[in-house]
Amino acid sequence: MAVLDPLGPSDVYLSGPVTLSERTVHQQAAIEPVTGEVFATQVIQGGRQLQGESAPVDSAARNARGDLAISRVSTAGELVDNMYVRRFDHGSGLGVENRDGATWIWTAYDAAERPAGQNAHGRLIARYPYQPGTVLDVGTATAEVFEPIPGATSITPSLDLTHSQVGIRYSLGGGNLRYRIYSYADFTARNFDAFITDFPQTDTDLFQSWTLYGRYIYQVHGSGYSDDNPPPGNARFVILDTFTGRTIRTVPFTGYPDLVTREPEALTVWESPAGPRLVYGFATDAAPRLMRLYAVKADAGPGTWIEAEATDQGIALAASLGDPATVQSWTITRPDGTVLTSGTGATGDPVLAVDALAPPCRDNIYVLTIERTDGSTSSLSSSPVAYIPPGGCESGGAVGPTGSNVGCATAYTARIHWRGGALELPVAAMDDITEISWGRTADDVSEATVTLARCGPCHEIEDIHPWVHELTIYRDGELVWQGPVRRVRVRRNEVIIEALDVVAWLDRLNNTFRVDYSTTTPDSMGRRKGTIVYIARNHIRLALEESALSVPPDYPGIMDYIVADESGLPTIKVEKDGSSNTTIWTEYLGTMLREWNDRGLHFTTVGRSLVLRGWPTENTPAQARISLGDLVGEVEVVRDGEPAATYAFATTQQGEDISKGLTVGTGRTGTPYGRLDTIVRIQEDDPTEADLRSAARDALAGRYPAPMVIQIPQSAQLAPQAPLLMAQLVPGERVDIYDDEHCFALEQGFALSDMEVTWDGSRERVSVGLIPLDQEVP
Repeated sequence: MAVLDPLGPSDVYLSGPVTLSERTVHQQAAIEPVTGEVFATQVIQGGRQLQGESAPVDSAARNARGDLAISRVSTAGELVDNMYVRRFDHGSGLGVENRDGATWIWTAYDAAERPAGQNAHGRLIARYPYQPGTVLDVGTATAEVFEPIPGATSITPSLDLTHSQVGIRYSLGGGNLRYRIYSYADFTARNFDAFITDFPQTDTDLFQSWTLYGRYIYQVHGSGYSDDNPPPGNARFVILDTFTGRTIRTVPFTGYPDLVTREPEALTVWESPAGPRLVYGFATDAAPRLMRLYAVKADAGPGTWIEAEATDQGIALAASLGDPATVQSWTITRPDGTVLTSGTGATGDPVLAVDALAPPCRDNIYVLTIERTDGSTSSLSSSPVAYIPPGGCESGGAVGPTGSNVGCATAYTARIHWRGGALELPVAAMDDITEISWGRTADDVSEATVTLARCGPCHEIEDIHPWVHELTIYRDGELVWQGPVRRVRVRRNEVIIEALDVVAWLDRLNNTFRVDYSTTTPDSMGRRKGTIVYIARNHIRLALEESALSVPPDYPGIMDYIVADESGLPTIKVEKDGSSNTTIWTEYLGTMLREWNDRGLHFTTVGRSLVLRGWPTENTPAQARISLGDLVGEVEVVRDGEPAATYAFATTQQGEDISKGLTVGTGRTGTPYGRLDTIVRIQEDDPTEADLRSAARDALAGRYPAPMVIQIPQSAQLAPQAPLLMAQLVPGERVDIYDDEHCFALEQGFALSDMEVTWDGSRERVSVGLIPLDQEVP
C-alpha cells in the first residue's frame, strides 16, 4: 500500500479551530468511523471538581494521576459533549470504533501515580462505551480491560479498523519504547502471543503522538514556539515500516508557521470518501488552548523523496517515486555513481534497499533519478549520511577494510538472531567459537558453519531452533553472512551450528501466483513485461507479501534487502500459466529463480542482501585486476573444450510431444572449431522468437572460444595482498586476471562464481571460483 505523505497539500479540517471542554492542550484525536465525529483527549484542567471529589484538583495532580477528559466534536467543528476518566493515562493513545451503533473509546488504563510535576501513563489497555457526562474510574464494570504486556510501565493503543489491526506502543522501563502489532481479532480475543511484529521505537525525541495505518506507523514530534524554538519551529514527522521496524522517512514540517504557539499534538487517519487522509493537529493560542486539525488531501499521492539512514548492515535507503502511473523507470545510484538498485514502473509503495557496500566514515549522498512517461527526467539527492561500522572506523565496515586488499581477519564473531535477523537471542556460548566457515555463491544457496567449544549451559543451545533463528557472522565487526539455522549438532566437546543463506527461504516457498508477465500494462499484482530482474523481484514480493499464507507479510525479512540491478537487461515476456492462461505453476521460488538463469537472471547474497541482476560482460567494469601471483597454491590454467560451443538452440519442446514446440538458434558458423552445438530448454508458455533468441545468446555466453579456465584446487586461496576488498568478493562481479607465468599468456575478464572462507581461531583462508566472460576469437 502507498505510504501517506505528510507534506502533501492539506486543508483545514472541522472548518477551523475547536474549543474543547478543557483549557489544556489536546493530546490526541481520533475519528468515529460511522458518524465522522472527532474525539480528543486532554488532561483535565486544574481547578475542576468532579463527582466524588471533595475539593477542586490542581493541574499537577491531574497530570500525576492520569485524569483525562474525552471531548466529542461534531463534523461542523462544534463541541458536543464530553466524559471524564480518572487514573487512566496521559492521553497520547486513542482509538474510536462503532460497535452496533454505539461509540466505544480505546485508551490506556490503570496509570501508576507519579510525583507532582510528572505525567502518569497507563499500564493496561481498555475499551469502553462513550457515555457523555459520566466519570469513569479504574475498576469500572463498563470497561473491557486488556493486558498484552505484563509488567509494562507505559502503554498506548492505536486502532486501524481499515486493516483490522491494533497497535500498541509500550515500555517495560528504562526508557526503552517498542511497538507491537496485532490483528484486531487476536487482540480482542486476548491471543497476545500471536502478535504480527514487535520492534523498537528508535526516535523518541520530543515525541507527541502516533497512529497506525496499514503497513506504516506515523509519528509526530516537536514542541511549541518559544525563545529556544522560534518559528517555523521543530515539528517533524517520522514514518516507520512495520514489516521491518525501519524508519523510512524523517521530515521537518514547517507548514502553517503563523499559528500562535503551534505545538504539534494529534495524528490520525481519516477514511474519507475520496480515500485515506492523514490528519495532524496543533495546539494553539493561550488558555483555553485550541485544537486545529489539518487533513492532507487524498489525491496528494505518496510524494517524491529519498531518505538515507545508517544501520549496522550499511546504509538503508527509502525512496518514493510520486505518481506511480507516470513512472517509466528509476535508478538509485551510490556516491561513486554505480547503480545500487533500479527498476521500471512503480507502485505506491516506497522503494526500499540497503547498501551493504557503503563506504564507512564519510558522508554518502545517494541520487534518485526518475524517468517519466512524458519523457521528462528528475533527480533528487538524499541528505549526507555517514556509515560507522560497529567496531569503529578503524575496523572496516560494510565495504570491508579501509585499505586496498583483502587482508587477514583479526577476529570473527557470531550471534544468533530471531527470524528476520534484527533481534538477537542472547547465547553466551557464541563467545566460545573455535572455527567458522562461510561463503557466497552464484545462483544457489551458500552455507555457513560455526563450531563452539561445549562449555556453556545446555539450555542456551536448546533454545536455538532451525528456521526460528538465524546465524549471523561478523568479520572484524562487519556483518558478512546471515541466514536461517538449518541444524544444531551437539557432540561431547563441541556444538556445531549449520545455517543457509536467505535464499533458503525461497527454496521452501511454493509459488501460488500465476506467472503471466506478458502485457505492457501491469495488472493489479504488478505483473507486466519487464526485465527478468523486475519479474523475479515482483514474483518474490507476491509470494512473501501478497499471499494470505505469508503471515506476517515478508516473514523472513527479505524484501527490504533485495538489491535489484536491471542495468543492461532487456524487457522480456515470461509466461507459464498453462494453455488456459489460469494455471498456477506449482514450484519453489528458488527453483523458479534458477530456471530463469536461462532468461538472464543471476542472484547471490551479501550479508543479508539478496542481489538480483544480470551476468557481467566485456563491457562491465571490473572490480579489480589481479595476477595469478595473488593466488596462493598450485593454480592450473586450462583451455577447456568441454563447455565450448559455437551455436546455441533454445527450445520449448518437452518430453515426447514435440509438435507444439518452438526452437530458435543463434551463434557462429564456419569457425575453426567446426560445429559445436548446445541446447537450452525453456519451460514457459508461448515465448516469442525474440525470447528464445535471447535465451540462446545467454546460453552461448562464455563458451566461444573454448574457454580459458583457471582451476583453483581446494588448497589454493587468495593471498592477503590480493588487491580485492572482501566486499568486492561478490559472485557475479567481474575480476580481471593476467598471467605470464604459464604457457598460456592470459589477460582476461572473469566472473566470480563463488567464494569460501574458513577461520580456525588464528588464521583465515579465502578461496574463490572464477569463470571466464564471453569473448571473441582473435
